[in-house]
Amino acid sequence: MKGSVAQFVFGIITSVLAAMAAAGCGPLGGGGPLLGEWTEGERERAWFSATASAGCMFGCALDRPLAVGVHESIAVDFGAPEEVDFASSDPTVLRVLEAHPLGPDDDRDLSSWRVTVQALRVGSARLIVQRAGRTFDTVVLRVAEPASLRIADEAGKIVDEHVPFEVATDLGRSLQAVVRDASGRHLLAADVVDWSLSDDRTALFRLPPFVDLIAGLIAIGTGGTPGERPGFSEWRGSDAAHLEGRAEGTTFVTARVGSLRARALVRVLPAGSPIEGVERP
Repeated sequence: MKGSVAQFVFGIITSVLAAMAAAGCGPLGGGGPLLGEWTEGERERAWFSATASAGCMFGCALDRPLAVGVHESIAVDFGAPEEVDFASSDPTVLRVLEAHPLGPDDDRDLSSWRVTVQALRVGSARLIVQRAGRTFDTVVLRVAEPASLRIADEAGKIVDEHVPFEVATDLGRSLQAVVRDASGRHLLAADVVDWSLSDDRTALFRLPPFVDLIAGLIAIGTGGTPGERPGFSEWRGSDAAHLEGRAEGTTFVTARVGSLRARALVRVLPAGSPIEGVERP
């Protein structure tokens, strides 16, 4: 199952971003972004942003290094249509896997592109945008080795074996993995994190509600019907996880990145219970 969940979620998010771009919610030509955080290219002809890692749905600036092994989606916006190709200045550090403009084949938006890159080893490399065989713009991407791992709630509060993460049988919440290098820099770690539960009778991982909603709408729009929401005892290949309670009690959630481990106590409360810092709908 590794990678399948992350790929599905990323596919849904990409569909949302494509719709937003078509509605004019991306960067403005020469004027900077409207949503999210973006990094301007070294030649000031394009804007770049990470979109696959936790907290980056609307874009994260590329001042954060990529974790070794991660597959990250880079949004590239020009503000005007451009026929371009993408390459890495050092394929031993950073590999360009694929690149495509937003939108279907018959209605491509050549002003907004998505580039999937893989970080292979510690170092730095430029993502190069080429037009007609010449360099059009570049951005520097740094790659670092994960050195520490913590678990945080959706607000960024660290949870562990002593500070529990609370959910209820009628209210799910999201976790995120905080991956840092030896210098303490927060890494982009989209698909290098695996999650597991010590007791799936108490809680289960599920698709995030907004992804589940969009998946249901897509199913209806294509003539299908929304299916029953599946639950998982493991959630692999994603630095974020949505957890929902099944029965009152406690369990432990564990996050893993390579040899790094982080564990947090999960407390499942009865339906209707108040949870500190969480507003019920």
